[in-house]
Formats: sequence, structure tokens, C-alpha cells
Amino acid sequence: MNQVTGTVRWGLILMLLSGVNGCMAQQQVAPVPLPAVKQGAPDTWEPDARQRAILASLPTDAQAQREELIRLARIPLPSHAERLRIEHLTGRDFPRQHPLRQNDAVLLDLYRNQDKPGAAELNELQAVLKAKAQLIPLKGGRFIMGDFGPMKLKDGLTITGQANNRAHPVELSAYAIMKGPVTFAAFDLYLRAQGRSVLSWIIEGHEKAPIVGALAHRPGYVAWPVNWRDANGFCLWLKDLTGQPFALPTEAQWEYAAREGGKFISHPVHHLPGIQWGNPFVPTTQSVDDGIATVKKLAGEPTTFIRPQPPSLTGENRIGMQGVVGGDEVEWTGDWYADDPRFGQKLLKNPVGAASGSLRSVRAVAGNWANSVLHRYGHEETRGNQFRCVLNAKQGWR
Repeated sequence: MNQVTGTVRWGLILMLLSGVNGCMAQQQVAPVPLPAVKQGAPDTWEPDARQRAILASLPTDAQAQREELIRLARIPLPSHAERLRIEHLTGRDFPRQHPLRQNDAVLLDLYRNQDKPGAAELNELQAVLKAKAQLIPLKGGRFIMGDFGPMKLKDGLTITGQANNRAHPVELSAYAIMKGPVTFAAFDLYLRAQGRSVLSWIIEGHEKAPIVGALAHRPGYVAWPVNWRDANGFCLWLKDLTGQPFALPTEAQWEYAAREGGKFISHPVHHLPGIQWGNPFVPTTQSVDDGIATVKKLAGEPTTFIRPQPPSLTGENRIGMQGVVGGDEVEWTGDWYADDPRFGQKLLKNPVGAASGSLRSVRAVAGNWANSVLHRYGHEETRGNQFRCVLNAKQGWR
């Protein structure tokens, strides 16, 4: 039986950190071992009209079904029709005893049988990072971090309603931040480099139904749910691989970038259609909800089991940072969820938070009034979230 050996082409690597839509680059991998399939559905079951139409659209040969399924699974950003086809080929609309449901094993084996990444894959990843095509450079500087509502709103109210989010001056050195959250294409390279099975990772996040995780595991989609240790581990792996100072962003770095260089912005949703503002900083809930729904629909309607989730799904802020608008997602930072011990000084330079704690800080993606890029929360390290890395280099990559 052959093992998946895979090389990721330039187009896939280019997209793996950026969320560029439309890239259809694919891995070239050996055929996945195919399990034996018991033919024949239960005698007591009869397909309805919709199920008969699905069956009529699929190859009758089991091998042809599996080959098509593997091909579709390798498409970084599948279309709605391609996502629906994957669900049909795995029999999501059929009883568990139906032969199509046996194709689940094919998809799971695709992620079980993978070797460590080869030199060509890793060299291509480094080439893209070194070109800084997917890194947003920030000069750094001073800004007011935290909930600036009492400073800017006439009524003196906060924007977040969080008592532990007081505005305070911060100064940052120059750095660069990834354009979008890390995708599965990049994260899978990290897992394989550690000698870990991608399927094992999927099972950790989807213990009760691994096939649900496998169905959503498209190369161009945002890697989720990733615990803090793996998020931090990925950035440190990039550091070791490239010799460059990659790391998870601090809270200050993440907020500075999300606020387009530290501007007085709580909701970077100006690109959404029909945005109306309740005050100079906070848009009306209905206009944001409608705008996000419209943008997501344009990006591709979800199917029952697979929703499109490229980093660029809901657009980007005005410096090009993707994934900071959308609803209920949060991103890991490297900080503990506690105040910096220097808090209260006139100016915090490059704050990194407390030296220890029980929760890690996560930063919210802006949605309606309930979440802005000012909001901060604490999560246990075992929780699953999305993430991105920063490059802490004043002079860029040398």
C-alpha cells in the first residue's frame, strides 16, 4: 500500500498564509490505500427522489467514487458545487449502512498516511515567507491600547464593557504580522514535520465524529480548532525552520495591527456593504450582521457539513489584515490573560503581559456590538481557536 508523500506547489504555499481566493493548486500525492467495501444497502431502505437524483449523478464504480473524492479533498478552496459533491460522495444524505458511507474511510486515510514534508516543500514555504508576500510590515510606534471609549465617546461609556481593558499608552517596535490566520495547508506541514498524523490531530478536535473534521479540512481553510500549545509550537517551528524571529503576537501587536496601526478603531468593518454607525466608533448591530451575511454569501454558501472558511472570507481591514471581521471567532496571542506587571506606568514599551497565569489571552474578531477588536478574553490552553504569527524583526528578513 502506498503512503501519501505529497509536495505542495507554489500556488498552495502562496495561499497557505494569505487566504488568496481562487487558488486551485493541488498536492501531488500517491493513491490512498482503499479499504474493502461491502456492497448493497439494507433491503428495508428505499431512496427518496432526492437520494435517487444524487445516486444518478455519482459514478457507479466504487473505485471511481474514491478517486473523485480524493481529488476534491485536495482542492484548497472548493466551490459550493465541489463541497456538495464531497458530501454526496461520502453519503451524508444516506443511512449509515449505505455503501457510500464506506467512503468515509478513504477520506480519513488521506490524512492518516502522510510522510514528513520533503525539503522541496519546506524550501518553497521559506521562499514565500522570505519574499514577505504574506507579511504586513508595521513600523510600530505609540498608540492608546485598550478600551478608548471613555476618552472618545461624549457619554464617557466604554465600548467593551470590560473592567480589565482600560486604555493605556503603549509603544511598539517594528514588526510584521501574517496577512491572514494560518491555514490547514501550512499547519499540516507543521504536524507532519513533528511526525504527527494529521488524522490524529483531527480526532483530537473531533473525537466523537472525526469525519466531520475531515470534511472541513480543506488546505485553503483557516486551521481550527488549534490549541495554544500547537499555535505557539507552529510559530516556533517557523522560527527554527527559517532562522527568523517568528512568534505568536503579543496582545499589543495583535490589537495594533487590527486597529490599522493603532488608530481609534473598534470595528474595522468599513468594507462591508450598508454599514451604518451608531456613533463614530461603533456600527449598528443590524448593519454589521447584514453586511457580514452578504459578504459570506458572496464568498460561497455553506453546505450542510462544509462551510467555506478561507482567511479572506469576510474581507480585510485597511492595512490588509484578514480575518479580523466576521462574528464569533477569536485568535490566540502569546500573552497570559493578566495585566502586565508594569501596568500603570506612563508608557509600556513592547508589553508582553504577565510572567505566568492560568489562562491565555485571546483577541476577538469584530462582529456586532458584542465583539470588537478591543475585546479580550482568557481561554485555557486546551481550547481550540485560530491564530497567526508575527515576525519580530525591525529590519525585516535578512
